[in-house]
Amino acid sequence: LNTSIQEPESSSHNSSHNSSHDIESDMDAYVKKLIELEGHIPIAKKLEKLNTETGELEEEEFATVGYGDYGKHVVVGTEETVEVSKQNLIKNIEKRLPKITKAIPNFYSFPTEVKTGIVTSWFRGSMGDSPNTLALINQGKFKEAANEFLDHEGYRTAVERKISGIRPRMKYVSDTLLNYGKQLESGEVEPVSD
Repeated sequence: LNTSIQEPESSSHNSSHNSSHDIESDMDAYVKKLIELEGHIPIAKKLEKLNTETGELEEEEFATVGYGDYGKHVVVGTEETVEVSKQNLIKNIEKRLPKITKAIPNFYSFPTEVKTGIVTSWFRGSMGDSPNTLALINQGKFKEAANEFLDHEGYRTAVERKISGIRPRMKYVSDTLLNYGKQLESGEVEPVSD
């Protein structure tokens, strides 16, 4: 399985964190964390969600298979091995990386744990849907970004909507941002410059 990725050409940041070995290690970290967070669905099915207006459980619009592979391209009943699911996960991460680096130009200069948190969040959409969190990250205000990220209706209402699985995912992301902010504040790590 090839897990290597290339940094997008459009990134203007060039640091020692960007060697191909680091990029491969980063992809391995993203894949490992998403596999841990998502769990494997071997046969494509429509998952249930709670309709907050009616209080009724409803099927999702599209099916999900593998490690969170969701959309109109997923056919109900399709079977996937763990290996195929992992390859599809890598492709799905690679599709998101250009959007991430466009929204967060210094993305590749962050520690792997922070990048992993951002990727796992972007995979589920919560980071991309949080312009205030993105703005704070781009300003280098990671502790504030951690708090802002959890100031999200989906996080606050997850238990009552019976989708509480998003809470640990979002908390993980918040914790990575908070820890990095604390490291910057204490001088353990240097802030990123453009």
